[in-house]
Amino acid sequence: MSAVLLEVEHLSKSFGGVAALDDASFAVEEGSITALIGPNGAGKTTAFNVISGFLKPDGGIIRFAGRRIEGLRGDQVARAGLVRAFQAPRVLTRMSVLDNMLLAGKDQPGERLSLTWLAPGRVAARELSSCCACCRSRKPMPGPSRADSASCSSSAARSWSSRA
Repeated sequence: MSAVLLEVEHLSKSFGGVAALDDASFAVEEGSITALIGPNGAGKTTAFNVISGFLKPDGGIIRFAGRRIEGLRGDQVARAGLVRAFQAPRVLTRMSVLDNMLLAGKDQPGERLSLTWLAPGRVAARELSSCCACCRSRKPMPGPSRADSASCSSSAARSWSSRA
């Protein structure tokens, strides 16, 4: 049995008189693949928003790698190693352009313009090798640095931390 990487205890969040999260508790083991499922309005997005620091919880405890992170800002949660990846890329509107760019994973293969244009196959192969199995099974797309990241948002988070 693996160690618990993310632990959520008695998490609550309300909007006006509507409780989006009411005493939610769960744990995610390191190295596991875990799904949070439920019907529309069940609080899934609110849970992700609170855990990742986009919203402050009304109550409860959130631990990541043994460290309490509830109430931290999104950038502080990301620096602690818990990164949220959106299906559609979006910027954090309360942060400057530079701060948004600094949140990106370091040393990405497509960062160097010369490599992107002079050796696109090498760049695409490197991007695919760091992605998940669903992306590795696809052939690299022609042109500058394009792994099929639209189908797999986990590659962005994986670039920050190999623990998850």
